[in-house]
Amino acid sequence: MDALNILILEDEPIIAMDLKDFCIELGHNVVAVCYNYTQALQQAELRNPNFALVDIRIGDKDDGITFGKKLTRNLVFLLFTLLLFSMIIH
Repeated sequence: MDALNILILEDEPIIAMDLKDFCIELGHNVVAVCYNYTQALQQAELRNPNFALVDIRIGDKDDGITFGKKLTRNLVFLLFTLLLFSMIIH
């Protein structure tokens, strides 16, 4: 399988870094690690990922589902939402 170019949107830095390390161990490229909705939208347009790992609950105002809807309107790539990644890894 070809390596994916992955964008990570996760507001918890430790979880974001665990996700990044996990993706790299699997042989994929992490093109951006974002901690908020606005940063993720900017990086998605700049980096052109073909896969995203997105936390559903980010911040108070915007969430991962809103981010996913925005991306699928503007960009063509696969979206995967995270619920309890830390429970799966540990």
